Amino acid sequence: MHAPPDPLVILSHYPADCRPIAIEPLMNAGGFSGALLWRVTAPRGTLVLRRWPQAHPDRQRLQWIHGLLDDAQRQGFSRVPVPLVDRAQQTIVERDEWRWELAHWLPGVADYPSDPQPEKLAAAARALAQFHQATQDCSSARDARDGSPVTHAAAPAVRQRLTAFQTLARGQMSALIAAVHQPQADWPELRTFGQQHLERVVTHADFAARQLQSLADRPFGLQPCIRDIWHEHVLFEGPCVSGLIDFGSARMDTVTTDLARLLGSFAGNDAVAWSHGLAAYQMVRPLSADERALIAALDRANILLSGIHWLQWIFVERRLFGDTAAVMQRFAAIAARWPSLEKIK
Repeated sequence: MHAPPDPLVILSHYPADCRPIAIEPLMNAGGFSGALLWRVTAPRGTLVLRRWPQAHPDRQRLQWIHGLLDDAQRQGFSRVPVPLVDRAQQTIVERDEWRWELAHWLPGVADYPSDPQPEKLAAAARALAQFHQATQDCSSARDARDGSPVTHAAAPAVRQRLTAFQTLARGQMSALIAAVHQPQADWPELRTFGQQHLERVVTHADFAARQLQSLADRPFGLQPCIRDIWHEHVLFEGPCVSGLIDFGSARMDTVTTDLARLLGSFAGNDAVAWSHGLAAYQMVRPLSADERALIAALDRANILLSGIHWLQWIFVERRLFGDTAAVMQRFAAIAARWPSLEKIK
Protein backbone atom coordinates (compact mmCIF):
# COMPACT_ATOMS: atom_id res chain seq x y z
CA MET A 1 0.00 0.00 0.00
CA HIS A 2 1.39 3.36 -1.01
CA ALA A 3 1.79 6.15 1.53
CA PRO A 4 -0.51 9.07 0.73
CA PRO A 5 1.14 12.02 -1.05
CA ASP A 6 1.66 15.36 0.63
CA PRO A 7 -1.32 17.78 0.33
CA LEU A 8 0.97 20.33 -1.31
CA VAL A 9 1.66 17.83 -4.09
CA ILE A 10 -2.08 17.46 -4.66
CA LEU A 11 -2.66 21.21 -4.68
CA SER A 12 -0.01 21.57 -7.39
CA HIS A 13 -2.48 19.88 -9.75
CA TYR A 14 -4.82 22.87 -9.47
CA PRO A 15 -4.65 26.35 -11.07
CA ALA A 16 -2.26 28.89 -9.56
CA ASP A 17 -4.99 30.71 -7.63
CA CYS A 18 -5.62 27.50 -5.65
CA ARG A 19 -2.02 27.24 -4.42
CA PRO A 20 -1.88 27.69 -0.65
CA ILE A 21 -0.93 30.85 1.18
CA ALA A 22 -1.61 28.87 4.34
CA ILE A 23 -2.81 25.32 5.00
CA GLU A 24 -4.28 23.97 8.23
CA PRO A 25 -4.74 20.24 8.89
CA LEU A 26 -8.14 19.45 10.41
CA MET A 27 -7.62 15.69 10.67
CA ASN A 28 -11.07 14.06 10.44
CA ALA A 29 -12.90 17.20 11.70
CA GLY A 30 -14.73 15.08 14.26
CA GLY A 31 -15.99 12.48 11.78
CA PHE A 32 -15.49 8.72 11.60
CA SER A 33 -15.56 8.11 7.85
CA GLY A 34 -11.76 7.94 7.56
CA ALA A 35 -11.56 11.08 5.42
CA LEU A 36 -8.95 13.73 6.26
CA LEU A 37 -9.43 17.47 5.72
CA TRP A 38 -7.25 20.54 5.30
CA ARG A 39 -8.36 24.17 5.31
CA VAL A 40 -6.51 26.01 2.56
CA THR A 41 -6.14 29.78 2.30
CA ALA A 42 -5.47 30.64 -1.35
CA PRO A 43 -5.92 33.58 -3.75
CA ARG A 44 -9.20 31.99 -4.88
CA GLY A 45 -10.50 32.08 -1.31
CA THR A 46 -10.81 29.67 1.59
CA LEU A 47 -10.90 26.11 0.30
CA VAL A 48 -11.19 22.64 1.80
CA LEU A 49 -9.03 19.75 0.61
CA ARG A 50 -10.40 16.28 1.32
CA ARG A 51 -8.59 12.96 1.12
CA TRP A 52 -11.11 10.15 0.88
CA PRO A 53 -10.51 6.74 2.47
CA GLN A 54 -9.09 4.22 0.02
CA ALA A 55 -11.98 1.81 0.53
CA HIS A 56 -14.86 4.13 -0.33
CA PRO A 57 -16.23 5.79 -2.27
CA ASP A 58 -14.65 4.31 -5.39
CA ARG A 59 -13.90 6.54 -8.36
CA GLN A 60 -17.19 5.85 -10.15
CA ARG A 61 -19.22 6.61 -7.04
CA LEU A 62 -17.21 9.74 -6.29
CA GLN A 63 -17.71 11.01 -9.84
CA TRP A 64 -21.45 10.47 -9.40
CA ILE A 65 -21.40 12.42 -6.13
CA HIS A 66 -19.48 15.27 -7.76
CA GLY A 67 -22.00 15.33 -10.62
CA LEU A 68 -24.82 15.46 -8.07
CA LEU A 69 -23.31 18.47 -6.31
CA ASP A 70 -22.74 20.23 -9.62
CA ASP A 71 -26.32 19.50 -10.68
CA ALA A 72 -27.66 20.88 -7.40
CA GLN A 73 -25.76 24.12 -7.92
CA ARG A 74 -26.92 24.39 -11.54
CA GLN A 75 -30.50 24.02 -10.34
CA GLY A 76 -30.07 26.89 -7.89
CA PHE A 77 -29.09 25.09 -4.68
CA SER A 78 -25.63 26.53 -4.06
CA ARG A 79 -25.19 25.57 -0.39
CA VAL A 80 -23.14 22.46 -1.18
CA PRO A 81 -19.35 21.94 -1.56
CA VAL A 82 -19.07 21.65 -5.35
CA PRO A 83 -15.58 20.29 -6.19
CA LEU A 84 -13.24 22.47 -8.23
CA VAL A 85 -11.62 21.22 -11.42
CA ASP A 86 -7.87 20.74 -11.62
CA ARG A 87 -5.65 21.74 -14.55
CA ALA A 88 -6.74 18.56 -16.37
CA GLN A 89 -10.41 19.59 -15.94
CA GLN A 90 -11.02 16.75 -13.46
CA THR A 91 -12.69 17.01 -10.06
CA ILE A 92 -10.75 14.04 -8.65
CA VAL A 93 -7.00 13.93 -8.20
CA GLU A 94 -6.04 10.27 -7.91
CA ARG A 95 -2.51 9.50 -6.83
CA ASP A 96 -1.01 6.35 -5.32
CA GLU A 97 -4.49 4.80 -4.85
CA TRP A 98 -5.80 7.80 -2.91
CA ARG A 99 -8.59 10.08 -4.15
CA TRP A 100 -8.65 13.79 -3.38
CA GLU A 101 -11.00 16.69 -4.02
CA LEU A 102 -10.87 20.45 -3.49
CA ALA A 103 -13.89 22.70 -2.91
CA HIS A 104 -14.76 26.12 -1.58
CA TRP A 105 -15.06 26.30 2.20
CA LEU A 106 -18.73 26.78 3.10
CA PRO A 107 -19.45 29.43 5.75
CA GLY A 108 -21.22 28.79 9.03
CA VAL A 109 -21.00 26.35 11.93
CA ALA A 110 -22.82 23.13 12.84
CA ASP A 111 -24.10 24.55 16.12
CA TYR A 112 -27.64 23.19 16.42
CA PRO A 113 -26.94 21.10 19.57
CA SER A 114 -25.64 24.17 21.41
CA ASP A 115 -28.36 26.46 20.03
CA PRO A 116 -31.44 24.34 19.27
CA GLN A 117 -33.94 26.89 18.00
CA PRO A 118 -37.23 25.97 16.26
CA GLU A 119 -36.35 28.39 13.47
CA LYS A 120 -33.14 26.47 12.80
CA LEU A 121 -34.93 23.12 12.75
CA ALA A 122 -37.42 24.50 10.22
CA ALA A 123 -34.59 26.01 8.16
CA ALA A 124 -32.77 22.66 8.08
CA ALA A 125 -35.91 20.81 6.96
CA ARG A 126 -36.62 23.41 4.25
CA ALA A 127 -33.02 23.29 3.02
CA LEU A 128 -33.23 19.51 2.74
CA ALA A 129 -36.49 19.77 0.79
CA GLN A 130 -34.95 22.40 -1.49
CA PHE A 131 -31.99 20.11 -2.14
CA HIS A 132 -34.37 17.26 -2.97
CA GLN A 133 -36.36 19.51 -5.29
CA ALA A 134 -33.21 20.72 -7.03
CA THR A 135 -31.89 17.22 -7.69
CA GLN A 136 -35.01 15.15 -8.36
CA ASP A 137 -34.91 15.58 -12.15
CA CYS A 138 -31.24 16.33 -12.73
CA SER A 139 -28.80 14.21 -14.68
CA SER A 140 -27.58 12.56 -11.46
CA ALA A 141 -31.08 11.21 -10.78
CA ARG A 142 -30.10 8.01 -12.52
CA ASP A 143 -28.75 4.68 -11.44
CA ALA A 144 -25.00 5.16 -10.95
CA ARG A 145 -24.27 1.68 -12.31
CA ASP A 146 -25.61 2.02 -15.85
CA GLY A 147 -27.08 5.50 -16.20
CA SER A 148 -30.65 4.27 -16.65
CA PRO A 149 -33.48 6.37 -15.21
CA VAL A 150 -34.85 5.21 -11.86
CA THR A 151 -38.24 6.61 -10.86
CA HIS A 152 -40.45 4.47 -8.61
CA ALA A 153 -39.39 1.21 -6.97
CA ALA A 154 -39.04 -0.50 -3.60
CA ALA A 155 -36.97 1.66 -1.27
CA PRO A 156 -33.31 0.62 -0.93
CA ALA A 157 -33.37 1.97 2.65
CA VAL A 158 -36.05 -0.56 3.56
CA ARG A 159 -34.25 -3.50 1.94
CA GLN A 160 -30.97 -2.54 3.61
CA ARG A 161 -32.48 -2.39 7.09
CA LEU A 162 -34.52 -5.56 6.69
CA THR A 163 -31.33 -7.35 5.64
CA ALA A 164 -29.62 -5.99 8.76
CA PHE A 165 -32.39 -7.35 11.00
CA GLN A 166 -32.21 -10.72 9.23
CA THR A 167 -28.43 -10.81 9.80
CA LEU A 168 -29.04 -10.19 13.49
CA ALA A 169 -31.49 -13.11 13.67
CA ARG A 170 -29.11 -15.44 11.85
CA GLY A 171 -26.34 -15.27 14.41
CA GLN A 172 -24.95 -11.74 14.62
CA MET A 173 -27.03 -11.02 17.71
CA SER A 174 -25.67 -14.05 19.56
CA ALA A 175 -22.11 -13.11 18.62
CA LEU A 176 -22.63 -9.53 19.81
CA ILE A 177 -24.10 -10.60 23.12
CA ALA A 178 -21.13 -12.92 23.72
CA ALA A 179 -18.59 -10.27 22.72
CA VAL A 180 -20.11 -7.47 24.83
CA HIS A 181 -20.37 -9.72 27.90
CA GLN A 182 -16.79 -10.97 27.77
CA PRO A 183 -15.12 -10.29 31.15
CA GLN A 184 -12.63 -7.60 30.16
CA ALA A 185 -11.73 -4.40 31.94
CA ASP A 186 -11.37 -2.08 28.93
CA TRP A 187 -13.97 0.62 28.38
CA PRO A 188 -16.48 -0.55 31.04
CA GLU A 189 -18.94 2.30 30.36
CA LEU A 190 -19.15 1.20 26.71
CA ARG A 191 -19.83 -2.39 27.75
CA THR A 192 -22.65 -1.17 29.97
CA PHE A 193 -24.16 0.73 27.06
CA GLY A 194 -23.76 -2.28 24.80
CA GLN A 195 -25.57 -4.58 27.19
CA GLN A 196 -28.42 -2.11 27.65
CA HIS A 197 -28.73 -1.48 23.93
CA LEU A 198 -28.80 -5.19 23.09
CA GLU A 199 -31.61 -5.66 25.60
CA ARG A 200 -33.62 -3.07 23.69
CA VAL A 201 -32.83 -4.73 20.38
CA VAL A 202 -34.16 -8.03 21.74
CA THR A 203 -37.35 -6.26 22.83
CA HIS A 204 -38.00 -4.05 19.81
CA ALA A 205 -36.33 -5.55 16.72
CA ASP A 206 -39.29 -7.73 15.67
CA PHE A 207 -41.73 -4.82 15.70
CA ALA A 208 -39.27 -2.57 13.87
CA ALA A 209 -38.78 -5.21 11.17
CA ARG A 210 -42.56 -5.71 10.82
CA GLN A 211 -43.02 -1.96 10.35
CA LEU A 212 -40.50 -2.00 7.53
CA GLN A 213 -41.84 -5.21 5.99
CA SER A 214 -45.31 -3.67 5.68
CA LEU A 215 -43.79 -1.07 3.36
CA ALA A 216 -41.18 -3.23 1.65
CA ASP A 217 -43.15 -3.76 -1.58
CA ARG A 218 -44.56 -0.26 -1.88
CA PRO A 219 -43.10 1.82 -4.74
CA PHE A 220 -41.42 5.05 -3.66
CA GLY A 221 -40.04 7.85 -5.75
CA LEU A 222 -36.28 7.36 -5.92
CA GLN A 223 -33.81 10.18 -6.40
CA PRO A 224 -30.39 11.29 -5.14
CA CYS A 225 -30.35 11.34 -1.32
CA ILE A 226 -27.61 12.34 1.13
CA ARG A 227 -28.29 9.42 3.52
CA ASP A 228 -26.00 10.81 6.26
CA ILE A 229 -27.68 14.14 6.97
CA TRP A 230 -27.58 15.01 10.68
CA HIS A 231 -26.76 18.02 12.80
CA GLU A 232 -22.97 17.76 12.29
CA HIS A 233 -23.50 18.12 8.54
CA VAL A 234 -25.78 21.18 8.55
CA LEU A 235 -24.06 24.57 8.79
CA PHE A 236 -25.81 27.68 10.09
CA GLU A 237 -25.23 31.41 10.01
CA GLY A 238 -27.62 32.62 12.66
CA PRO A 239 -30.98 30.89 12.05
CA CYS A 240 -30.26 30.29 8.35
CA VAL A 241 -28.72 27.20 6.76
CA SER A 242 -25.49 28.18 5.03
CA GLY A 243 -24.37 24.74 3.88
CA LEU A 244 -24.95 20.99 3.72
CA ILE A 245 -21.73 18.98 3.86
CA ASP A 246 -20.37 15.42 3.62
CA PHE A 247 -21.99 13.59 0.72
CA GLY A 248 -19.85 10.46 0.87
CA SER A 249 -22.87 8.23 1.53
CA ALA A 250 -25.09 9.74 -1.19
CA ARG A 251 -27.09 7.20 -3.21
CA MET A 252 -30.39 6.81 -5.02
CA ASP A 253 -33.09 6.28 -2.41
CA THR A 254 -36.36 7.65 -1.07
CA VAL A 255 -36.26 11.14 0.44
CA THR A 256 -37.68 9.64 3.62
CA THR A 257 -34.28 8.16 4.47
CA ASP A 258 -32.89 11.71 4.63
CA LEU A 259 -35.85 13.03 6.61
CA ALA A 260 -35.62 10.22 9.16
CA ARG A 261 -31.91 10.95 9.66
CA LEU A 262 -32.35 14.70 9.88
CA LEU A 263 -35.32 14.74 12.23
CA GLY A 264 -33.96 11.90 14.35
CA SER A 265 -30.86 14.03 14.91
CA PHE A 266 -32.52 17.43 15.27
CA ALA A 267 -35.85 16.60 16.94
CA GLY A 268 -34.88 13.51 18.93
CA ASN A 269 -37.83 12.28 21.00
CA ASP A 270 -39.78 15.56 20.79
CA ALA A 271 -43.02 14.87 18.90
CA VAL A 272 -43.78 18.58 18.57
CA ALA A 273 -40.37 19.23 17.01
CA TRP A 274 -40.93 16.33 14.59
CA SER A 275 -44.23 17.86 13.51
CA HIS A 276 -42.59 21.25 13.14
CA GLY A 277 -39.82 19.84 10.97
CA LEU A 278 -42.19 17.79 8.82
CA ALA A 279 -44.42 20.81 8.26
CA ALA A 280 -41.45 22.93 7.20
CA TYR A 281 -40.27 20.23 4.76
CA GLN A 282 -43.75 19.83 3.26
CA MET A 283 -44.05 23.55 2.60
CA VAL A 284 -41.47 22.88 -0.12
CA ARG A 285 -42.09 19.22 -0.99
CA PRO A 286 -45.30 17.47 0.12
CA LEU A 287 -45.08 13.87 1.32
CA SER A 288 -47.37 10.97 0.50
CA ALA A 289 -49.05 8.90 3.22
CA ASP A 290 -46.63 6.02 2.54
CA GLU A 291 -43.65 8.39 2.82
CA ARG A 292 -44.87 9.72 6.18
CA ALA A 293 -45.33 6.17 7.47
CA LEU A 294 -41.87 5.14 6.26
CA ILE A 295 -40.18 8.03 8.09
CA ALA A 296 -41.38 6.67 11.42
CA ALA A 297 -40.37 3.10 10.54
CA LEU A 298 -36.91 4.17 9.40
CA ASP A 299 -36.33 6.23 12.53
CA ARG A 300 -37.13 3.27 14.78
CA ALA A 301 -34.83 1.02 12.78
CA ASN A 302 -32.08 3.66 12.79
CA ILE A 303 -32.08 3.84 16.60
CA LEU A 304 -31.62 0.08 16.91
CA LEU A 305 -29.22 -0.51 14.03
CA SER A 306 -26.93 2.46 14.63
CA GLY A 307 -26.04 1.02 18.02
CA ILE A 308 -25.59 -2.44 16.49
CA HIS A 309 -23.14 -1.08 13.91
CA TRP A 310 -20.98 0.54 16.59
CA LEU A 311 -21.00 -2.55 18.81
CA GLN A 312 -20.03 -4.74 15.84
CA TRP A 313 -17.15 -2.44 14.90
CA ILE A 314 -15.74 -2.16 18.42
CA PHE A 315 -16.41 -5.50 20.13
CA VAL A 316 -16.33 -7.93 17.20
CA GLU A 317 -14.17 -6.30 14.52
CA ARG A 318 -12.01 -4.61 17.18
CA ARG A 319 -11.71 -1.37 15.27
CA LEU A 320 -9.80 1.38 17.03
CA PHE A 321 -11.03 4.96 17.27
CA GLY A 322 -8.60 7.62 18.40
CA ASP A 323 -11.16 9.98 19.92
CA THR A 324 -12.91 7.84 22.52
CA ALA A 325 -14.77 10.86 23.91
CA ALA A 326 -16.37 11.43 20.49
CA VAL A 327 -17.33 7.76 20.32
CA MET A 328 -18.99 7.98 23.72
CA GLN A 329 -20.88 11.07 22.56
CA ARG A 330 -22.28 9.00 19.70
CA PHE A 331 -23.38 6.31 22.13
CA ALA A 332 -24.92 8.91 24.43
CA ALA A 333 -26.91 10.25 21.47
CA ILE A 334 -28.17 6.74 20.67
CA ALA A 335 -29.11 6.10 24.30
CA ALA A 336 -31.00 9.41 24.40
CA ARG A 337 -33.27 8.06 21.64
CA TRP A 338 -34.25 4.88 23.52
CA PRO A 339 -37.53 6.39 24.85
CA SER A 340 -38.79 6.68 21.25
CA LEU A 341 -38.69 2.91 20.94
CA GLU A 342 -41.56 2.68 23.43
CA LYS A 343 -43.81 4.88 21.28
CA ILE A 344 -46.03 3.49 18.53
CA LYS A 345 -45.54 5.91 15.65
